Amino acid sequence: MQVILVCGPPASGKTTYVRNNMVPGDMVVDLDAIMQAISFQEQRTNATKDLLPVALELRKYLYRIIDEHRVHAFRCWIIECLPKQEDRDDLQERFCAEVVEMQTTYRECIDRAMRDPQRKDKREQLYAIEKYFKRKNNETKK
Repeated sequence: MQVILVCGPPASGKTTYVRNNMVPGDMVVDLDAIMQAISFQEQRTNATKDLLPVALELRKYLYRIIDEHRVHAFRCWIIECLPKQEDRDDLQERFCAEVVEMQTTYRECIDRAMRDPQRKDKREQLYAIEKYFKRKNNETKK
């Protein structure tokens, strides 16, 4: 099975990229989608934050069954932010994955997040984008 790791900042187009390139029968591992599945909420909120450890355990389980070659799909798409190159490299190596890194700028991410009606908590979105780019910039300064 081919594994494709799609990474980049929040609102960079990772989910859209996967939706546009996947085919029926492909598997997608995405923490946001897992959170939606177990909470019936479109976005993470204060009300759903207690479910995050459960979602992380579910993602860990999905990673394990991919490792064990128990997934019978043509491709598996993994959607993660991963601002640190080391973290991208670890997942790439673990799954022998092809990596697609979204090359979206800070300004583009902010604009997309502000225009997206699905992203209800704009303050949280701004914080997540800012946090990603700070980590990414700290990584490149080393």
